[in-house]
Amino acid sequence: MFKKGYLSILSLVMGFTFFSTNTFAATDIVDNDALSSAPGYCEQKGNWTYKTGSGYYNDYRIVSATVNGFDTDYAYIWGFYAHDKNAAHYVYLNNKDFTNPRTAYQIDEFGGIVYINQNTAPGGWNFLKTHKEWNHMIVINTSLTTKLGNVGADATKITY
Repeated sequence: MFKKGYLSILSLVMGFTFFSTNTFAATDIVDNDALSSAPGYCEQKGNWTYKTGSGYYNDYRIVSATVNGFDTDYAYIWGFYAHDKNAAHYVYLNNKDFTNPRTAYQIDEFGGIVYINQNTAPGGWNFLKTHKEWNHMIVINTSLTTKLGNVGADATKITY
């Protein structure tokens, strides 16, 4: 009797483990030049240069972060149309010209700041933070970014 009960419980646990769903079931990606059909939008403040030949969709934006080339009013904003989600936020970094050692990413309105070394970050998607809020956005906050090297803006995504 004990063995049958034990096997039944073990079978149930294994079944739930095998058929469990991923907590994050949807992914929204917004590139630096988002199409009108994208699940969000992007906006730039300042003189970001558009370049091709690298990046998520073979393009990206870049600005010099030196004191002379970088205004604290500059920003790059990716907004998402998904609302009221517990979302994991990511930024795509895969460009040798992104050399800023301490880029400040603001998460949503109240999600705080996450710093990424764009110069040494692994190529591809870099996790920033999981946060729940009504409006989702990722913003490069230039007033908190180190004034050194080049800051790059490419694609972002949220999973929820």
